Amino acid sequence: MHRPTHLARKSSADQAIIDLIERNIRDRVWLPGDRLPTERELAETLGASRNTLRRGLKILELEGKITRHVGRGSYVSSDLAMEEGEGHLRPERRSLLTDFIRRASPVEIMEVRSMIEPTAAAMAAVRATREDLNLMERYLAEADLAQELETFEEIDALLHMQIVLSTKNRLLADIYHEINNARIEPAWKELKRRKLTIAQRHRYHADHHAVVQAIMGRDADLAKSLSKSHLREAAKDLFAVQ
Repeated sequence: MHRPTHLARKSSADQAIIDLIERNIRDRVWLPGDRLPTERELAETLGASRNTLRRGLKILELEGKITRHVGRGSYVSSDLAMEEGEGHLRPERRSLLTDFIRRASPVEIMEVRSMIEPTAAAMAAVRATREDLNLMERYLAEADLAQELETFEEIDALLHMQIVLSTKNRLLADIYHEINNARIEPAWKELKRRKLTIAQRHRYHADHHAVVQAIMGRDADLAKSLSKSHLREAAKDLFAVQ
């Protein structure tokens, strides 16, 4: 059964928060489906700043270990289980949608992304909060420093997911979460390794900056257009699509 990878570089403070929350889940202090304490309560209990806590929660959400809902709080994933004999947490692959997406080809994944992401970028331009925008800027700054393709791809996944989360549409975010995780599948990673050049990576990063700037400027039409162009060029690079 597939074990999800960590999708972000973590500071020591981030990792400490993640370790503490995962330990409580492993020790069954919090069971699958349980609502976590509020951010304020967690920050006080764990001795962390709110910003550090939120980064840790975001990473756990992207790894499928918790779910977060605007206005309702954070929950231990109902599909979470233990990796037998290793003490690791992993989400169970119980959803038919998840299985279908994991079996999809990179071409199919890119086609669906091209349908979803431009509209999500437009929605984010209208709905993103200051916290959402700060996270986008943070991921851009981390990508600026990324040297390895794998690191860049991890941060790229976080940025694209954050844009969709900024739509405040839970159903869209849940569906896109599974689509976004497809990039950790072997076929997708091998394709990127073989096809992407340093120059293309730099171009993608420039595209990301432009999309985020449009979102920050609350220009929905421009954000949608830039996102669509970015994905069209990426598909052309990867699959020779015209």
